[in-house]
Amino acid sequence: MTLKDLSEEGDSQDRYAEGQDHKFGLLVEAVKSKTLKLYSHKNKIIKTFGEPVFVEEVTRDGQGVEKWLYRYTKEFFYSEKVYLYFDHEGKLINWEYIPARE
Repeated sequence: MTLKDLSEEGDSQDRYAEGQDHKFGLLVEAVKSKTLKLYSHKNKIIKTFGEPVFVEEVTRDGQGVEKWLYRYTKEFFYSEKVYLYFDHEGKLINWEYIPARE
């Protein structure tokens, strides 16, 4: 039973990672096609592209903003990355696309 449970848990994690990677692909597409501006608030971003990998508070242009990181789930170092910046009201104010490094 334990091995079966572990196998099912692994399958579930793989499906989750595949879903997150698919959503990240959609986010990259939105950035490249310049349609990301249609998702103007944190709630819309999360609903469409899922939770970010990492969130931190930073200062940008003298203002405190929230910075979100998105990337592929299993590719830590060589993945494309998208950083999203939100003001204190949760409005998307800027984004940054970083291509994959080889």
